[in-house]
Amino acid sequence: MTITATIPLTISINMHQFSPTVRKVEQYATSMLKNRVNPRFIYHNYAHTLETVKASIIIGKGVGLPLEQLEIVVIAAWLHDIGYIYSWKNHEYLSAQIATNLLYEMQYPSAKIEQVANCIKATKVPQSPKNMMEKVLCDADLVNLGIPQHFERSALLRREWAITRNQVFNEIEWQEYSIQFLSEQQYHTMFAQQWLNPQKQAHLQHRKQLLQELIVRQSKSVKISSTA
Repeated sequence: MTITATIPLTISINMHQFSPTVRKVEQYATSMLKNRVNPRFIYHNYAHTLETVKASIIIGKGVGLPLEQLEIVVIAAWLHDIGYIYSWKNHEYLSAQIATNLLYEMQYPSAKIEQVANCIKATKVPQSPKNMMEKVLCDADLVNLGIPQHFERSALLRREWAITRNQVFNEIEWQEYSIQFLSEQQYHTMFAQQWLNPQKQAHLQHRKQLLQELIVRQSKSVKISSTA
């Protein structure tokens, strides 16, 4: 696959290239995420999961994963945040357990079930992928860092944390947090690095500029207040 900076996440996905198990997982995840996840989770929801699935297919094909391994990654992508139906705390491990139970009921091979669970658990930040399948899902899960919609996704996450965790950031604090995360988080596959890093670096520089503007504005406000 040719790498460009504008590979669209709006592409349609063809689940029929995979086994019927994938389509069953898609139906299950879609139903759970749309009907069971608390609507207060405005970032970790069906839209984020679908975006992760699409990114998994793009990156997986980009690194040349065999179809059998790509299927495992896609199943993991559909289920990687399914634990949010119960709690955001330790949701990766909840999601891995739900995936294990679901796939066992579907009589999916036990070795593949373990690979799906390991892919999901690897997405816990700081990410810890140990093989290419896990690296693909980890990169797909954080595709938002390197796409044009980054600031939109970031705003949703900030609001979600305020609503669901009572974790509130002011403007300066959010820019500082975002700068640190963008600086520290690295994509694991060469494909994702070439596809997403240019936009990710642009977002980082933009946030640094915004932070400096906020600090200057705050400094001026303090000076005005002190002379009033």
